[in-house]
Amino acid sequence: MNQKQKKNQIIPLSFVLKYEPPTIGLVYKDKQNKKKVYNILLQDLIYLEDEVDITEMLFAEHPKFLDPAFVEPKQVLQLVQKLIDWRNAQFEQQEAFIEDSSSDSGVMEEMENIIDDA
Repeated sequence: MNQKQKKNQIIPLSFVLKYEPPTIGLVYKDKQNKKKVYNILLQDLIYLEDEVDITEMLFAEHPKFLDPAFVEPKQVLQLVQKLIDWRNAQFEQQEAFIEDSSSDSGVMEEMENIIDDA
């Protein structure tokens, strides 16, 4: 462990992702050598379009845990991109469902007309 890590008192080990709500978890060891997880909720940041901007904001807001001396910004950027890709896929599924539902209502109206005519 170098001087900066001793001062910081955490040793980053790995990352975990949670999609709902969008969260990046940093698995680390503390000064007692215990494994812990620091959760970073992306909340409204996930709705921004630029993953680079989001990553820079995360590093600025969580400097103790996202120190570029120990955590590769590129690695966090890839995690942010995965969350954005998942969010976009969810939006596409919702849009497809809405489109399917609206086309189904036309079928229902036709069936109601047939029943009324009978």
